Amino acid sequence: MPEKNLIPIDIEDVCVTETTEGIAPVVVLKTKENKYMKVYVGLSEAISIDKGHRGMELKRPYSHDLIIDLLDKVGANAEKAIIDELEGGVFFAQLTLLKKGKELNIDARPSDCMALSTRCKTQLYTKPKIIEEVGKDKEEIEDLKPFHEYL
Repeated sequence: MPEKNLIPIDIEDVCVTETTEGIAPVVVLKTKENKYMKVYVGLSEAISIDKGHRGMELKRPYSHDLIIDLLDKVGANAEKAIIDELEGGVFFAQLTLLKKGKELNIDARPSDCMALSTRCKTQLYTKPKIIEEVGKDKEEIEDLKPFHEYL
């Protein structure tokens, strides 16, 4: 899908929110038009995204660091990641790799795309229909607390 039909989004922060089930990690994504999108992720993914987002050096590689090393060894690059579907509250994504000028699209979890993007500076995108459905204003997400304060 050409980028002109997509909305660039950036990781604003990794947070936690209180739910009826307890505390849950959530990644806050932001558009250039200041619309926010909350994506719930698993704990290990939240740790990886948070450390990558904050540029922390790690003593040992996380799974996402291993993926980047593997891509490098086979001569491929993560070109872009698109959060392209939302079904029943679950987001879906596509990771686009570039190898020898050829694009390869891979079904991926949004959390893996986000963790990779923090390490290799891959641009994240979403579709306008997703922002229309779940986009929030800043005041609607102010109940979130920084994730790193809970580690």
